[in-house]
Amino acid sequence: MPFGVPGTLKNVLDRTVGSVAFSDKPVALITASSVGDKAHASQQQTFIALGTQMIDSLLISYVRMKLNEQGEIIVGATLQAVQSLVDKLIGLVQSITKLP
Repeated sequence: MPFGVPGTLKNVLDRTVGSVAFSDKPVALITASSVGDKAHASQQQTFIALGTQMIDSLLISYVRMKLNEQGEIIVGATLQAVQSLVDKLIGLVQSITKLP
């Protein structure tokens, strides 16, 4: 499916539906693609259906234009958005697990 979630990822998540593997777990979704809006929206709905704590999500469209040859983010606003999302996720995990 050219505009959807990759089949292997979908299959892995489908296998967890009958369990509580993702229930109440903190999740931050980052989709980095040429466009990715349809796959991103679909994945958000999947994580909601799995009962996760979706703290936030980030769609990075036209990702190839935002990376250097080593795969590093070279656009300041994109790097800042990724760092902010990761910081939110870390903060939530630390508050749940009471880690320093």
